[in-house]
Amino acid sequence: MRQRVTFLLEDDHDSEAPPINVTSNSVKVNVIGAAKEHQLSISLDDLPRQLRHVLDRSQELYVRWVSVEPHSTRPPFTSRLTPGLHVFYTPRNVTAQDDQLCPSLKALFSADLKCSSPTRSFTSIPALSERSSSSSSTAFQYHAPLPSIDGFVTSIESQVCGQVGGDHESTCQDRISAARDADYLDINFDAVSQSLIVSAFWHRAPTSTGRWSETISNEGFHTAHKLEVGVLRNEDRKSPEGLTLGGLLTVVGEGDKSAPTRFSFLSRHHLAPNGSSYEVSFVEPTGLHPTLRIALNATSFNGPSTSCALHAYLTLPSYLFVDRYQLSDPLFLASKNLREVQSLYGETSLEDPDWVIDRWGSNLLAELATPHADADKVRLDRSWTVDVPLHLRYLPPTRNPDGVTAMQLPWPAVVFWACPAAGGLKMHTNPFDRVHVGYDTLFEPQTMFYHWEARARAASASAAAPRDGTHSSASSSSSPLTVTLRVPVLRLDGGAHVEWVTIVAVLLGFAWISWTLFRAVVRPSAAVSDARSKTDVDSVDSTAKKPVSRAEKNDRHRKGQRQPQQNMS
Repeated sequence: MRQRVTFLLEDDHDSEAPPINVTSNSVKVNVIGAAKEHQLSISLDDLPRQLRHVLDRSQELYVRWVSVEPHSTRPPFTSRLTPGLHVFYTPRNVTAQDDQLCPSLKALFSADLKCSSPTRSFTSIPALSERSSSSSSTAFQYHAPLPSIDGFVTSIESQVCGQVGGDHESTCQDRISAARDADYLDINFDAVSQSLIVSAFWHRAPTSTGRWSETISNEGFHTAHKLEVGVLRNEDRKSPEGLTLGGLLTVVGEGDKSAPTRFSFLSRHHLAPNGSSYEVSFVEPTGLHPTLRIALNATSFNGPSTSCALHAYLTLPSYLFVDRYQLSDPLFLASKNLREVQSLYGETSLEDPDWVIDRWGSNLLAELATPHADADKVRLDRSWTVDVPLHLRYLPPTRNPDGVTAMQLPWPAVVFWACPAAGGLKMHTNPFDRVHVGYDTLFEPQTMFYHWEARARAASASAAAPRDGTHSSASSSSSPLTVTLRVPVLRLDGGAHVEWVTIVAVLLGFAWISWTLFRAVVRPSAAVSDARSKTDVDSVDSTAKKPVSRAEKNDRHRKGQRQPQQNMS
């Protein structure tokens, strides 16, 4: 097992080295304002048997959870994902996938996950010609709007800390419980490394001061491991694609002092320039065909380079979908400030109600149109908005008296500039690299992503209390990254009336159609009979009224004279 803790100091932090105390088995960090990443590399032998069984049948498995609480980022921790639980899975054998994956996810995170098996509940990530590698081209994807990882923390505490026992069990529980306040959690596995890497990130300490003051040691784990602690800051970069970090690095057990360090690497994820931020909302009223509005705010809409294109990547639950035929019209796209739909995959059926859908939802990758400073100067004074037309599926009936179900979903969009990088760049040398975030496999492997910051509207202090119950200035400035969608549904208390009215309407309609058909069949038969009777009468009258010639009269007279003579004889 290996443990790596990285503190990334704030940009305005004092240039002097922060106070760090190093002992033979611990590192104590005193009152520093910094972002923090805590990473554990775990051998498969140290994992529970059920989890080992899942990993043995996986080629790649990447689990990402992102909090709905807004958080700022700084390099190299700048990648973005929509809030909730994301799973990217590639089985070792495509024809024989693991049926234990979904039960394991439910046991670890939540029993309410809409997941039965990868073949039924996951969506397949499309292979865009040569853009995707052979491994990601067969990958499956899953998402669930999971607001917290309390279930995961509780499950890990019972499985891991129970093996520690003794005085270290409470220390183990405290360390794992700290993940409840994390901004995001990553679990990475690939069959090549044969190790499980778990990472948690906090953009600031979840305390009233927002500063870290803690002791990091090997205690709390049942196996010996290597512990590295780095206190670093960003330094001037050598290239637009690269980052440079410098500071102090401590390897516990290899000395009683921290060693200075400085290293550079290439990074695929960066912050967008010009103070770029965005906000997501639904255009009111929503109805059954809501419009998702993405409001973009920036001092300039010029990308990092002329070869960059602005994109939005949407993660939509099963009850929301995009009509691919509606978005195939270039003029319609232009009216919504959309330039092109580059990828749409997942559950995109146009007719099915939500209760017959097995898969979790769908994803949309769209290129956005950007304003020109001269032609759109008036609109630039406010913000640039992009509208994405969506459609709602029919939801199960409800007992709400108003016949409306309020669906709260995390912000479904992330916005970024996608810029092609020079060939030959080695991104894998980044020790903080974050791959398999959904949209990265839809681009060339060397693509650079410049992320816009998700910035929600300000919330009241009472509504924005931090997760640990203390007051935090960062938390009080923004509301959670969620939107509420009011969906009209059938009322259960009025269902009986609807059924009877429907039955009566169907019977009346059937009776009217039957009567109309009967009249259409009977009327022609009566008309034919009347026409035949009239023809016979007309023929008799014409015969009676026919004039008799003189020859016919003489012939009748002779026949009349012969008849009496024959009778006398």
